[in-house]
Amino acid sequence: MRTKTCAFLVCLFAFGCVQHPLKTGQTVWLASIDNGDKPGVGVKLTETGGSQFNATVFLLDPNQPHDFKAGRAVRTKVLSSNSSELSLLVHYKKDQNEKLTIKFQGILNGNHVGAILTDDDGKGRPIELDFNRQP
Repeated sequence: MRTKTCAFLVCLFAFGCVQHPLKTGQTVWLASIDNGDKPGVGVKLTETGGSQFNATVFLLDPNQPHDFKAGRAVRTKVLSSNSSELSLLVHYKKDQNEKLTIKFQGILNGNHVGAILTDDDGKGRPIELDFNRQP
């Protein structure tokens, strides 16, 4: 009986009647900044539906400035998001927080989209980002 149940479930997954729990269907976008001998910064966006996103900021190894696996994820909270702008609160350390805004220069529907990253306190210069859709 157990063999028949397993075979039935395999058929359901194989023909798409049931979505496999590991298949998320979410689109992921990555952008990174090389800061030379200082740690780079990476941003990972995961589309959760419509114009809603989860976001994670990464501090990247200066020797591997575009390798997110070699970086360290930083606690990130999405404050607001829409199709043209994303507002984030990034917690680098216990008492070191920064509010960032990402303004998209297009719609996230192709393979690439440009964006401008700014800090909300106005102390830093705007940084150009190139978000790339991940396969």
